[in-house]
Amino acid sequence: MNRWTLNFSHRTVVLLVENPTFPLQAFRLTQISELLNADRINDSQLIDIMGEVVGKEDPKELITSKGKETKRLAILVEDLDNYRIGCVLFGDMVDQILPYLDDGRVEPLIVVLQFFRPSRWNEKTSVQSHFDISKLRINSDLEEVRDFRDRRLAAIPSNLVRISQVNTNNSHSGADELKRGDVTVNTIEEALNSTQEGPLWIAGTIVAINSGKDDWFYKSCRKCPKKVETPIGNRYECGKCGHTHGSASLRFVFRFTICFGWTMLLQFTKLCNLYNRFKVEVMAYDGTGSITLLLWDRETVQLCGRQAEQIKDEEVHSKL
Repeated sequence: MNRWTLNFSHRTVVLLVENPTFPLQAFRLTQISELLNADRINDSQLIDIMGEVVGKEDPKELITSKGKETKRLAILVEDLDNYRIGCVLFGDMVDQILPYLDDGRVEPLIVVLQFFRPSRWNEKTSVQSHFDISKLRINSDLEEVRDFRDRRLAAIPSNLVRISQVNTNNSHSGADELKRGDVTVNTIEEALNSTQEGPLWIAGTIVAINSGKDDWFYKSCRKCPKKVETPIGNRYECGKCGHTHGSASLRFVFRFTICFGWTMLLQFTKLCNLYNRFKVEVMAYDGTGSITLLLWDRETVQLCGRQAEQIKDEEVHSKL
């Protein structure tokens, strides 16, 4: 993913290059087998994948941690070597692809997933759209897509149904895993004495919040949860997604008229371009011991039902 933007001015000169010596490929495609067989998944690097949609789930309505309504749709993508990988689409991408997912479709649905984030959970590898950065290209009239389509049709005739319904019971919900008994819940004592690296499940009660006045939140990028703290000149740039934030302040001016005709102006500023997210340290206890845990934004919003941005806004207003 390119982090930089090229702007043209009135003095820009554009020349036609007849025989370019640089690559002209629009995508940097990653093989599905490469992802499935990788020892570790680098979820900080966005990738491109091309494949045919061979499976789909039913779309689901979701509400984000910011209270925004959105949609989620899981599809199954297969490449020319018959390797398959799950892909999760969010937001407008769901509406973009739904008209193509008709039951009984016999023509191949070729998609290019551009700038998608890979992940691995419970030893299952998948990719998902990443905020507003990811792009979904459906049956594009490109040389790479036409070649892929021709090779797929040579292997699988177009008189067969190509998209099947995927079993939605395979979703990675922590609550569902607990109900099915797929995971083992450890005591805190067992967790502290464990010598193995990896995720653990524990059940306990939060008995203390180890956070002071200004260390329960952090300034983050508005496009992703990455912490942003080092300015570049008068701007801030996210080191993960490359989004640039301005340092301009949002100013509020209050005017009060007091006796004898005098008018007083009160003004305060608020840095509004960065976003406040939770980062709360708590202590949990289960009868066998206690442990310090760090709760990030999503988990804290689930517990308290409020966003850090809302609480910070209330602090500002209460000081007026």
